[in-house]
Amino acid sequence: MADPVLPQHPVSANAEVLSVEWLFEPLWPGTRVMATVERGEVSLTDELGQPVEGDIAEAADVLARAILAEEAIVDGVWSAQPFIGDGSRARVWADTLAEEGLEDQIADPLDTEKRRAFVAVDLVELDGEPLHDIPFQERRRLLEAVIDEGVQVRLSPVVKHPLAGWLMGWRANGFSHYLAKHMNSRYRPGERNDDSCTPSSHLSVDNTSEIDIVRPVELAEQPPRVPPLSRTAMHVLLAIGPEERHGYAIMREITRMTEGATRLGPGGAYTTIKRLLDDGLIEECDERPDPDLDDQRRRYYRLTGAGRAVAATEVRRLETLVRAARPWALETVE
Repeated sequence: MADPVLPQHPVSANAEVLSVEWLFEPLWPGTRVMATVERGEVSLTDELGQPVEGDIAEAADVLARAILAEEAIVDGVWSAQPFIGDGSRARVWADTLAEEGLEDQIADPLDTEKRRAFVAVDLVELDGEPLHDIPFQERRRLLEAVIDEGVQVRLSPVVKHPLAGWLMGWRANGFSHYLAKHMNSRYRPGERNDDSCTPSSHLSVDNTSEIDIVRPVELAEQPPRVPPLSRTAMHVLLAIGPEERHGYAIMREITRMTEGATRLGPGGAYTTIKRLLDDGLIEECDERPDPDLDDQRRRYYRLTGAGRAVAATEVRRLETLVRAARPWALETVE
């Protein structure tokens, strides 16, 4: 049997990647796994080339059904991250604690979530042919063609500039870093490629299209990290919208826009408002209405640029879900 293929490793760097020739994806927390398929049988090795043990071994059965190729090597991560986003049990529990003012008791969802999924990030070989010298953009197209996504097998999203909205969305769903990959980068098994570039905290790569590295960038270099948002927090952001509203008006707007399905009380409203202020997603307005027209004790709030980006990302995500479910979900209800 051939020696196992080792995964390539990213170069650590705090950098601002501006070139349109780069692609971006979230950096998945978890265990790096190389999945090798030979005639329908899947073997798994870790980043050192050793056979995986324990719970990770269950990924082999899942991948045997999901990889649509007789022979392939897929680079991926065995991760809990796909199960801790919006609507997950961990998020619902965090929402409940937040509404009770118990944010300090919210555990890291990655520590409490027991489910795992294999997230495919690259295709290293296909039908016995190494793809090491194939540009990343083309490897990505091939990866999409051979992976049948499901609950336990996912494709890591890959996006282009403009990046700000994606970073906000990834941060809101618990990611702390992202990867920047040049669309023409080659795959270097077992290598870090740290000789290709000297990392810099303010690196612009507009004129360095030949850098063939995979570069992890800390999201903290962008606007401050935002913890995963609760459903209540999204309601508050959407209720404020493009306006400036005080707390009671926010509560009334939530009731109106949900057609009475959600009624937020003062305790939950002001706890959530404080959290959004701390996270930099809303800000208190300096200007006050005319004293003759309003109560001067009221505090008015508006969305920050970061708050608008987070709200827009969530709306786009929900629109995608609704569009996918509409052909059958409403018929089922009727």
